[in-house]
Amino acid sequence: MKKLFIGFLLLAALGYGLYTLVFDRANYIYSKLPQVKAGMSRVEVTALLGVPDTTYAWPEAPYPPVLHYEMGLGAPDALRVFLDHDTVTAWSYNQ
Repeated sequence: MKKLFIGFLLLAALGYGLYTLVFDRANYIYSKLPQVKAGMSRVEVTALLGVPDTTYAWPEAPYPPVLHYEMGLGAPDALRVFLDHDTVTAWSYNQ
């Protein structure tokens, strides 16, 4: 019975760890959205939000014009930061 209880505690700790890994990142990014402003550089956005999950680039562009942040494992929402010559022009948050 004691081993079963310890196993349950370990499973609960693992579940909580996965929950915080997935949802804390989304909460962190969402809390930083008001600080993302037009005119910021790509470096400032990356310092504020972290490394993006995906960047979209076109062959002729020397920089990634869209930084894409997933808001969680399997979450339908995402943040996209649009750049023009390495400067933020707009961002969109899709829920």
